[in-house]
Amino acid sequence: NSNTLPIETNQLIRHNIEKSSSSDQKSFHIPRTGTNMLFHNKSLNSSEFINILDGFDDVKVEVEYSSMNDYFDTIIDILTEINQNRNDPLKVVVFISDIEVVDDKFNNSNLISEVIIENSVNEIGELSFSGCMELRKVTLSSSVTSIGESAFSECPSLEEVVMTDSVTNIGENCFNGCSSLTKITLPKSLETIQSTTFNECTGL
Repeated sequence: NSNTLPIETNQLIRHNIEKSSSSDQKSFHIPRTGTNMLFHNKSLNSSEFINILDGFDDVKVEVEYSSMNDYFDTIIDILTEINQNRNDPLKVVVFISDIEVVDDKFNNSNLISEVIIENSVNEIGELSFSGCMELRKVTLSSSVTSIGESAFSECPSLEEVVMTDSVTNIGENCFNGCSSLTKITLPKSLETIQSTTFNECTGL
């Protein structure tokens, strides 16, 4: 019973319940606009909404990080708390836009499962996603030209990296210890790569 939740929240819940009823898997998908809506109407951390999420095995949550989003950290804190009490971990997809350089604010996250870098980002900085234990997929936009030292090091679940022909430099130990990485296509634009870039990538 979700009668005390806001109308928009109930619409999102109904949409996911209807979608799941025609599928084998009970999945719940929250697009980034939905995550913002749930946060602003105070549903995201309400016990009523969290109880509904508990009825779904596969919950995917999209979150937007940009220079204009000053509540990203609060959303991540809420999702981290929800995740700690779930049997099946949340799949958190982070969209990054409107910044030039990605810094190391995301490293050592046990929450992020996918990262999508959108236009305007030029550089993935040193240690940006190092130690993100659940990170499985990374997609870089055509604006990215450089990936810094150890940017994705020690991400043992990382299976897929999508790069465009804009990347010219990949730093030392960039993918060090990414043992689940079984293939990667290097862009034609690449000018600099280090001998340690793929250290301990036992799947390659």
